[in-house]
Amino acid sequence: MLLNFFSHEYRLYRQMHFYPKPLILWGDGIIMGGGMGLMAGCSHRLVTERTRFAMPEVTIGLFPDASGSWFLQRMPAKTGLFLGLTGAMCNGSDALLANLAEYAVASQDYDTVMQRLRQSDWQAVDNTSSSNKCHDNSAHSIVSRALAELPVAELPDSKLATYWQPIQQLMNSGGLADIDALLQSDTALAQLNQDFAEDSWTQRAVATYRHGCPVTAALTYALYYKVADLSIEQVLYLETNVAVHCAANPDFKEGVRALLIDKDRSPKWSCSMADCLSVEGQAYIDKHFVNPYLKSEHPLDDWLGNDALGSQYVR
Repeated sequence: MLLNFFSHEYRLYRQMHFYPKPLILWGDGIIMGGGMGLMAGCSHRLVTERTRFAMPEVTIGLFPDASGSWFLQRMPAKTGLFLGLTGAMCNGSDALLANLAEYAVASQDYDTVMQRLRQSDWQAVDNTSSSNKCHDNSAHSIVSRALAELPVAELPDSKLATYWQPIQQLMNSGGLADIDALLQSDTALAQLNQDFAEDSWTQRAVATYRHGCPVTAALTYALYYKVADLSIEQVLYLETNVAVHCAANPDFKEGVRALLIDKDRSPKWSCSMADCLSVEGQAYIDKHFVNPYLKSEHPLDDWLGNDALGSQYVR
């Protein structure tokens, strides 16, 4: 059942990315996990002063799935890697900076948004160029013009904009062992940037990382670099492999138990970070990327021809 869910979910994300008509997302409130995948696949994303988003899979022993590997890689200054490792909660301004949104509107303006869209001149759409999103008379351009006319809302300050430099330094400090050493040390973080270390936003993110699943951190780090040059189809293909292995391995089950079932918030993870960084641990992490299906039975096999550039990295 879970495996079918993953394959259907990933097919949906892929269809959204290539859907020829505008997809408009009203991102008012909390957006997490699969909701982030939906957000990333839409063509026009609106955020408000109430928007909160995160990829908190480190708390449940999964990994930033739902195309998370793809959109975290595309955030500036390796802020996406930081968000994937720490599950940090972000706001609407962060979404604009991270290429996850285009428009800032007030939460009370939903009806105004709908009215502007209804009043747009849809008869002017040039259907002969429906696949050309940048055409002046495309539906995408008409939606963009309608949304651009809305009053721009004042959003909370972006933490990613404020702390992009220490985050960039942190994420480029070496390998995962070096990043982990910094995230585990209050003193080291303070030496990196005092304001960054003392901010409650950073402290919550760091606490989440320290309490989170080491296997998730290792998978997040590995995926971040593995998908850098892959297409969205290849990324989703690879994420399917990892998701199947996570469903079969102990940490995802333990994370769900601790957070959602027993709610004791005391997960007993299968590996420490030291375990993950050992030769045996690295082999265990690498096994998550191996195709778990029999030949030609991968649910997304039809996406990738044998000659597809980069297919050798995901099959």
